[in-house]
Amino acid sequence: MDLRCCLPCRSQYAANQYLLPFFLTPDFAQLHDVLATIFESAQLERSPISQHAWSPEAGIYLHASKQWEYLFAWQQLARRFAGTVGLRIADIGGGRGAWAAFLANRGADVELFDVNFLWDHRGDTEIESRFFRWAQKHAYQPRFGSLFNLPIENGNFRRCNKHLRDRTPAL
Repeated sequence: MDLRCCLPCRSQYAANQYLLPFFLTPDFAQLHDVLATIFESAQLERSPISQHAWSPEAGIYLHASKQWEYLFAWQQLARRFAGTVGLRIADIGGGRGAWAAFLANRGADVELFDVNFLWDHRGDTEIESRFFRWAQKHAYQPRFGSLFNLPIENGNFRRCNKHLRDRTPAL
């Protein structure tokens, strides 16, 4: 699959004041590869950036808007750290998303926390248990918890909260 078909061209969104800075970054071309790696890490079939992706086998769900958020978060991590190998990362509120799988695949020690791993289960109530098994096989641990009640003894994590209005301070 030609990866360029999955990200829109610069001119298509040039009038959008929110997306324009994204397209003007010098590493725009590299983001194609990053997005491909996110899909591959989560064993998802590649979809256009405007569409959702879902894996019934792994239980992972990737909302279309998360593709943009993950690319933003990756840019911030790449600017702050030499790499993700060995970083201890708490993905708080990540659900069955692809972000934790991507970071674990890149060598991070990832713990995933959410209060509900059954959301958007499409009538498949076994999806949560399949997801837990899949995640454990792929080097990360999903656990129940939220920002207000993390079930951890040592909170020495690098933070990356994708759900804040102004994400830069959290990164």
